[in-house]
Amino acid sequence: MSLDRIRELQQYVNNGCDYLDSKVADWHTNINLESLDISSCCRCVLGQLFGNYIDRRSNFLEDDIYWDASHGFTLLNTPIKHPRFTILTILWIETIAKRYRGKQSRQTTKTKSRELVTIG
Repeated sequence: MSLDRIRELQQYVNNGCDYLDSKVADWHTNINLESLDISSCCRCVLGQLFGNYIDRRSNFLEDDIYWDASHGFTLLNTPIKHPRFTILTILWIETIAKRYRGKQSRQTTKTKSRELVTIG
């Protein structure tokens, strides 16, 4: 897979994250990264949030496969076992893991700030 295609998939993941951020507070804390698998209806991001990829239709998400693909929730015209699904899953895992690390950093900074205020 070309670097340009990987960058495109990363942008789709970023679109999905931005959309979920606007709809579900701290959604990423409900994702089990160890079992995350974008090719699985139950273990993908939407499956883990709503119970099943198909159930997204009864929630706030668009009912459009092209919209889903442009937000990193699926791939168009790609067999389930194709390596592109593995790459898309890895991109989601890395993106969510960065959010965890960022949140931990902010919490550590807040704790250290409180310690300094208490000591001072």
